[in-house]
Amino acid sequence: MKKRFSEVIGKCLLIGSVLMAVQACKEEELVFPPQPEQEVVVSEKRPTARPSSLTYVSAFNQNIEIYFPKLSDRVTKATITYMDGTEKKIELTKFEDPIIIHLSEYKSYDFSIQYFTNEGTSSKVTTTVLTPLSYEVKYKLDNIQTEPIEGGVKFTFPKTLDRSLKYTIKYTVEGEQRIKTVDGPAVESIAIDKLFDETKPISFKLTIVDAELKVEASKVIEQAPGAQAMVGDEAEFTDRSNWIATVSDAQIDDGGGAAALIDNDIMSFWHSQYDPSIPFPHWFKIDFGKARFISKIGMIRRSGANNGFIQYDLETSLDGITFTKVASNLSFDPANSNWQYYTLPKVTRGRYVRVTMTKPKDAGDDFTHLGEFKAFGY
Repeated sequence: MKKRFSEVIGKCLLIGSVLMAVQACKEEELVFPPQPEQEVVVSEKRPTARPSSLTYVSAFNQNIEIYFPKLSDRVTKATITYMDGTEKKIELTKFEDPIIIHLSEYKSYDFSIQYFTNEGTSSKVTTTVLTPLSYEVKYKLDNIQTEPIEGGVKFTFPKTLDRSLKYTIKYTVEGEQRIKTVDGPAVESIAIDKLFDETKPISFKLTIVDAELKVEASKVIEQAPGAQAMVGDEAEFTDRSNWIATVSDAQIDDGGGAAALIDNDIMSFWHSQYDPSIPFPHWFKIDFGKARFISKIGMIRRSGANNGFIQYDLETSLDGITFTKVASNLSFDPANSNWQYYTLPKVTRGRYVRVTMTKPKDAGDDFTHLGEFKAFGY
């Protein structure tokens, strides 16, 4: 009797061992593809097709993407478990497309994945530690490149996703507030131009808004512009209604006085005083009514007169009291009936321009005259 009982017990143990072995084999079979250990890949590149192993992608905007390999037909479910404030568990029954998990913080997370068959058999647990990439708007500002360019500053952004973002740059130049906005996908760089003082850093406030995700990031950058060597798109100042012209002296009842210099009429003119005569130098000063960026001036002679001055100095000022010399001993040809221009060595900010005539055409002449003055810039 004892012998038969031992035989039964032995058979049961044998059957139990077989079942355990089968169960273990089933668990091992759930690690796919069928390799001794399933490889786990953490990448920044998304697979172009079903990967050969489990692939994690750290994605922008605090996302993690999980791509599944080709699994056995027996696998019907997978669970993904992680902690994000509280324990989160995601159950999947389809594996063709990747799953995207949005995380609440920019930090490292522990992920666990386990497969199940339709019989309820579970696989080993695959674990890994993952850190998502930050929001695009923050990443772009954290990794921005700034460089001075001719007459301006260039901001270059790192490439992320081809999604539409709104870029805003606010800054102040000599008390004038400016703003530049660019809205669109794949913005690589933004250039700010018409900055003409390379000796002074400018404070730029950059803001990038992601309207779809309702997030934004801002950053303040101090950067001086590059020197402005040449000017190609300056425009003539045409808003003359607020201009004021003053002169060192003027002959009463000859020409139109100081106002004739800025009346848009080349037939009118200003004439220096000659009764009684006042010797050289003579000057006139133009007040634009507000500070401007000046790149070039133009003058035309008094109609029908080929005498007057042949040499002058040019100065600019912000307050009308302290003047800065731009150039000296510049030439003017009173025999030339066309407009004559002078381009400043660099764009200069000023509210006032003063032209001082220093030498007459004919020796012994104390007088001079001019038909019209114009200015260019921004």
